[in-house]
Amino acid sequence: MADIIVCAVGGGGILAGLAAAIKLSGHTSCRLYGVEPTGSQTMYQSFQHGCPVAMPVKTIASGLAPPFAGQHTFLHCRQFVDDIVLVADEEIISAMWKLYDGGLKVEPSGAAALAAVLTGKIPDVSGKNVVVVVSGGNVTPEELCGMK
Repeated sequence: MADIIVCAVGGGGILAGLAAAIKLSGHTSCRLYGVEPTGSQTMYQSFQHGCPVAMPVKTIASGLAPPFAGQHTFLHCRQFVDDIVLVADEEIISAMWKLYDGGLKVEPSGAAALAAVLTGKIPDVSGKNVVVVVSGGNVTPEELCGMK
């Protein structure tokens, strides 16, 4: 079983569902972290304010750029997710290239969770079973080349 699960946050549905499934299945010691770009931190700010917030967003990770946190996803994330961390677009691009060098073509949104792990933003991972959710291959070779 995983000790830590790291998942990117767009609208929050995947993270909320994953977190609820893990915690409600009895794996209460598993830590779950959401990851958002610094230019689109609606769930992060919602955690800070204790309620869903809306804000302007701008990030390379378009799949993680909703203009607001949804009421239902916020409530589930607040209940089951341990924390939301932020990564810069540059860190996301670096993670994309690391994945590409390993044989995976991943869009920026899909690389955000790995970016958080690689940059040390997820605490206490040493010696732990860490699962990083990587999803989304909607990036063209031209877009990849433009991100180098």
